[in-house]
Amino acid sequence: YLDTDQGAMSQAPDLAQAKSEEVVSLAIAHPEQIVDEWRRDPNLHPYLEFLNGDVNVGLLRNADGAAGIRPIGRFGFHASFESVYPRLERAVQEIMQVEEQVKALMATVRYHTVVVSSQPRIYIVTSLCGGTGSGIYFDTALVLRDILLKQNLDSEIVGVFYLPSVFQHEAGISHAMREVIHANAYAALMELEYFCNSNHLNREYWEVKYRMIPPVRISEPLFDEAYLVESTNAAGRTLSTKYEVFEMAARSLLMDIGSPLGARARSAKRNSLAVIDAIRCAETDEPRLFASFAVASIAVPIKELTEYCALCVVRD
Repeated sequence: YLDTDQGAMSQAPDLAQAKSEEVVSLAIAHPEQIVDEWRRDPNLHPYLEFLNGDVNVGLLRNADGAAGIRPIGRFGFHASFESVYPRLERAVQEIMQVEEQVKALMATVRYHTVVVSSQPRIYIVTSLCGGTGSGIYFDTALVLRDILLKQNLDSEIVGVFYLPSVFQHEAGISHAMREVIHANAYAALMELEYFCNSNHLNREYWEVKYRMIPPVRISEPLFDEAYLVESTNAAGRTLSTKYEVFEMAARSLLMDIGSPLGARARSAKRNSLAVIDAIRCAETDEPRLFASFAVASIAVPIKELTEYCALCVVRD
């Protein structure tokens, strides 16, 4: 859990409690000092070359968020890299220990279980509306990809991105901030569309600088799968709060991770990649890079079934 606003979790009791070892604060003690050093000598902090204009990085000092400003969120990621990078490395190591843990657990039951794949599948879940989520998703995915490559791991990185409609019923959001939210989402989607398209990456050379590690080249799509989540579906049905949307996304991820349905869906997608690539967007003629969750439910008439069973018992 990476955030510039460390009060976000405590203010949201409906969300799962994050353990301390799962949280990385992007708060900076003296952010202005880092920027001043960079402006005097860019070679001291070359990874800040994305900064431009008079960005008030002092907002990060109190861990109150990035105020909807994407460069501030990204600055928090880079300035906290000494904390972020080891935690991401450890997360990958923990993922790779799951296979042995599953084998040890299943050895204690009478069912025969075979682990058919140990390919890590990493989910990055964030909003594209605020300054932090839309400001750090790019670097988070790129650094994770670099860590996985260094460990020779064939992996998949999946992005789950919340769009502005998820927060349309939030109280206290001014008209000006709603415009910022839409602008952030638009900019992030433009980036995603570009850096998830292998055709662009094959034509141009992109490299990103970080602290502690050599520059990272973007040589393959940033995400293997990118899901865009809104509060309204194609039929016009709407979820009333962001927490309902979060619950829907969580259930979808649970099905993808912990059920045979997810494995079968991934297998079907691999078999149809050529078809998906051939059916281009009618408006842009670009590959279809984004997807949405397909959520279905089975309604069980409990009351009617109970009455029916009771009548059967009485009849017998």
